Amino acid sequence: SAAVFALSKSNFNVENACNLLTSGDTKATLTGMVQVIVKDAESDVFSLAADVIVDSTAIKPNETSFLSNSTFQNYSSVKSFNSSLVVDLLNKIVPASCFSDSKALLTSFTAQEQNILKEFVPKFWKYASSRADVISSIAEKVALVPTIGFACFLPLSRLSNLIMISRGDASLPSEMRNLLVEIGVNIVDPDIVDSNMTSKVFWDYVYGPNRGGILSILGFILRSAALQSHHNLLVMSKYHRNYLREYIAQSEPIKSLTEIECNVIRKLPIFVLANSDEVFVSMETKDRSKMSIPFAVLAQQLNIPVVLLPDYYLNYNAPQELQLLETIGVKVVTRSSYFRCELLPNIALLYSKNPLE
Repeated sequence: SAAVFALSKSNFNVENACNLLTSGDTKATLTGMVQVIVKDAESDVFSLAADVIVDSTAIKPNETSFLSNSTFQNYSSVKSFNSSLVVDLLNKIVPASCFSDSKALLTSFTAQEQNILKEFVPKFWKYASSRADVISSIAEKVALVPTIGFACFLPLSRLSNLIMISRGDASLPSEMRNLLVEIGVNIVDPDIVDSNMTSKVFWDYVYGPNRGGILSILGFILRSAALQSHHNLLVMSKYHRNYLREYIAQSEPIKSLTEIECNVIRKLPIFVLANSDEVFVSMETKDRSKMSIPFAVLAQQLNIPVVLLPDYYLNYNAPQELQLLETIGVKVVTRSSYFRCELLPNIALLYSKNPLE
C-alpha cells in the first residue's frame, strides 16, 4: 500500500516513486497510512485530503480491478471509497477539535482552519444531502453541522439540540426564529445544509420547523439546567413569553398535542396571571407547589374587574389559548360558578384589599 501511495504521489512514475519510498523523510508518513481510491465526485469533495486519496481516473482499469479486489483489500491499506472511510478522510481535513469538542466555535480556529472549513463544509453538505450512508457515518462523531452564520459547528446528534427553520414548504415565522436565537437554540444554517434534505437519517437527529420540533427543543433545554439556554428560557422577555404561548396555541390544532408535549408546556413560564399582566407562571411554579388551590381560568372573563380575581386565575387572549389551558389541566370556571362559589363568599375580604372608590 505504501508503494501505491508513492506511485499516486509521483504521478505513477516508477523512478520517482522509488525515490520517495527510500526517502528517510517520508518513511513515517507512508507507514500504516490508509489510501482511498475515489471517483470524480469524492475526489472533488475531499480534495483537501489529497495526501491519502488516489484518483481512480489516474489508474488503468486492470489496476483498479486488482486494487479493488476484496481479497486484496482485506490485507491492504488501499481501500475503495465507501462511507465507512469518510471519517478517515475528515481527519485529514477538519481541525482536530471538531472530533473532540461537543461545540466547536469558529472563533476558536486559526485563520487557516477557518478558511478550510468555509471551503469544505458547504461542499461536503451539498454532496452528503443525497448520501444517507455518508450522513450516518459522521453522526455522533464529528462536529460538522454549521449553525447560522457559521458561528459554530456541532455533531449530528440529539444532544446537539439542532433545529432547521425550514423544510420543504414549511418554515418557522421570523418571530419564532428571533425567539430561538434569544434563548440560544442551535439553528442549522439553511444556506449550507439543504432544507429539502430527504435523508431520514438526518431528520432523526435534527428537529423540524413545527410545534413538535419547538417543544422537543424546549423540553431538552428544561431538562438541562446547566445550559445557558436553560437560564435564557426562564428569563425570556414578556413579549416572547406571550408570543410562545400564542404560537403553541394557534400554530397547529390543540387536539394534536401529545401527552409528552403537554408535560413540556406545563413547565414553561409563559402563562400570565389574570390580575397582573407582568407576572408569568408555569403550571409547576415552585412558590405554588405547596398550595392546594390549582390554577383556574374563567370560561368567559368579560366585564369582571381583574382586581376581583384571585392570583391563581390565569388570563388568555384567544379561544385557542383557553382550549390549551384546559388541555394541560387548568380548571375552567363558568362566570356563574365564580360569582356563586368565590366572589360572593369572599366579598368582604376582597373589599378590604381593594376598597371601591
